[in-house]
Amino acid sequence: MRECAHIGLQSLAFACCLLAGTSLVRAEEKGSVDFEWSAPAGCPPAASVQAEIDELLGGAARDRAREHLSVRATVEHGSLWLVTLETQSGTASGHRTIEAVTCQGLASATALIVALMIDPDAVAAHAGKGKEKEPSPPPAPAPAPAAAAPSPSRAARATFGLAGLGAAGNLGVLPGPDVGLGATVGLRREHWRVELRAAYGLREVRSEPLPDPSGGYGRFRFFAGTLAGCWTMLQSSVDAGPCAEAEIGAVHGEGSHASQNTSETTPWFGLGAGGVVVIKATSWLHFPLHADAVFPLWRPNFVFRNVDSPIFRARPVGGRLTAGVEVQF
Repeated sequence: MRECAHIGLQSLAFACCLLAGTSLVRAEEKGSVDFEWSAPAGCPPAASVQAEIDELLGGAARDRAREHLSVRATVEHGSLWLVTLETQSGTASGHRTIEAVTCQGLASATALIVALMIDPDAVAAHAGKGKEKEPSPPPAPAPAPAAAAPSPSRAARATFGLAGLGAAGNLGVLPGPDVGLGATVGLRREHWRVELRAAYGLREVRSEPLPDPSGGYGRFRFFAGTLAGCWTMLQSSVDAGPCAEAEIGAVHGEGSHASQNTSETTPWFGLGAGGVVVIKATSWLHFPLHADAVFPLWRPNFVFRNVDSPIFRARPVGGRLTAGVEVQF
């Protein structure tokens, strides 16, 4: 009888130790959440976003966390509201951006992402309970005869028009540097923009005089239309990215101080590649800057009649710098 009691006490002690060890493991598994919300005036405060996270989880976030999670959310306002999320969970770190039409929508999206990172099962379970408890909506009362029906809310726009003016500097198309004025129309959508630009040279560029006794030279003017497509990888107060271009135009040349002075207009075809930087002063006023290398598909020779020496021929590679101001609508 004593031996049996002794064995029972040993078993009870072993079970207590086992339960204590299990409780210790569970305590060690418990994590924490460090959430930081930085937003301009007009956005929900950090406490409101934190409360929405707790509501999605069905309880306090600190009680649901299984490991340490650090989230830093920084909100900016350009053409749309933009939040940058920097996360650290254990040894893993992450970085993502989200856009929304309103800051309230941005805050709700941030709360959902953070709640899913803490405990996706709790979010799904709490959402299911909410649907079960949600009562059937009462029948809508008949509208009063004098009351006007509310207008449907406008969907968020994803594509915007562009229109602007600018100046372009060319090197390699004519015998010397050339400056022209231009106009731009285009479209912008999320990470890309398409532009149609037209430019006209402001002045005639003179070539070097011929080495023969006549000393003849040419005067040239350039005008062209350019179709450009750009992919913007940075999107905040400054956009930047690579561009590809195709252009068609003409080079007009006039000869001087030769026995037979003539004028000629020659077609111009070229391809280009480069980059764009767009500074956003406001949500609708932008300052674009393009820098491109231009490769002519055809390089005609300009010559005087009865003179062997050519006056000028375009270089195999040219350069172009375009700066302007544009409005988004």
